[in-house]
Amino acid sequence: MDFINTPASWFTMVFVKPLYIARVLWNFIPFIILCRESVCKPRIVDFMKALRTAPDTANLKIGVAGFCWGGLHAVKLAHDTPSSRVHRYGSEAGELKSLVDAVFTAHPSMLSIPADVQNVTVPLSIAIGDVDIVMKISEVEKAKTILEKKSDDHEVLIYPGGKHGFAIRGDPKDLKQKELADQAEEQALSWFSKWLV
Repeated sequence: MDFINTPASWFTMVFVKPLYIARVLWNFIPFIILCRESVCKPRIVDFMKALRTAPDTANLKIGVAGFCWGGLHAVKLAHDTPSSRVHRYGSEAGELKSLVDAVFTAHPSMLSIPADVQNVTVPLSIAIGDVDIVMKISEVEKAKTILEKKSDDHEVLIYPGGKHGFAIRGDPKDLKQKELADQAEEQALSWFSKWLV
């Protein structure tokens, strides 16, 4: 994407970039069809329910990390709707447990702002760059305001110069993006240490 978005000579613009764009579309269109929310969300929820109700994991705290497209699903798991709660293995009949205890996401995509953040109830931490091509800074600021008004159980850290994918798919030769990725990793570890220990 950096190559596609970078200004270039007329030759590159006319002959080379269209090939890159075609390659992106060749992979992206099937991904959008096969990984749409109506297909993936039931699978993710069923997996988390099985994890939460299994004898070996029922009493453990569960954290979820999602990046880009996975960030959408991580944020949805942070909604903790009554219909998504389950009876933990070995718990009393009336005790219902949320599917997850804490959520971290970096550069989430396909979020609907404000709806997806207004419904968050589980502790949520977001790492996002201020030059993310997927989630504009105006949406980031709106999400941050909504979450901060809810409680101190949520945070949105904006990384100056952070591009989309900086936390896991950044260019390792770009020292700035590598530094931001290291900071986002520390953010995730700190968040889970706070909520899962």
